[in-house]
Amino acid sequence: FLKKLFQATDISSLVFFRIAFGFIMLVEVCRYLYFDWVEKYWIDPVFFFTYEGFHWVQPWGENGMYLHFFVLGILAIFITLGLFYRFSTIAFFVGFSYIFLLDKANYLNHFYLIMLFSFLLCFIPAHRYFSIDSRLNPKIHSAKIARWCLWILVFQLGVVYFYGGIAKINPD
Repeated sequence: FLKKLFQATDISSLVFFRIAFGFIMLVEVCRYLYFDWVEKYWIDPVFFFTYEGFHWVQPWGENGMYLHFFVLGILAIFITLGLFYRFSTIAFFVGFSYIFLLDKANYLNHFYLIMLFSFLLCFIPAHRYFSIDSRLNPKIHSAKIARWCLWILVFQLGVVYFYGGIAKINPD
């Protein structure tokens, strides 16, 4: 089993995932800015339902929240392009987690999944092919990746959908 996890496989699907994830996150950030949801959800409210243990997580204020979303958009572009990939994925994970933890009344299971995927991308070398990083640093360029890099994403998605399916089994 361990031998198969570390077997080399084509990186193309992982590159596609990186590009799609970054692009979808950029679209999501743009939606929040365009529809003024930043103001509606994190600037206008005077009270937030914080998660246990995260009472210290508070919104930045009007300019800070808009700047935060602008930076998330830039990081999403960097992830899409594979530019400063390690920094971008870690910063995106922290920045998106901050938004997620601000108010549990705004909970969306898809945002939880985004947080999980962005965390996993911090450890997966999805920037080794078809990225600016691989062009700037040819030493990291590779068309192959360890199989676990793909399977951990598939496993995570499977866990989410499995428990989502169980949650839907009810009298309704």
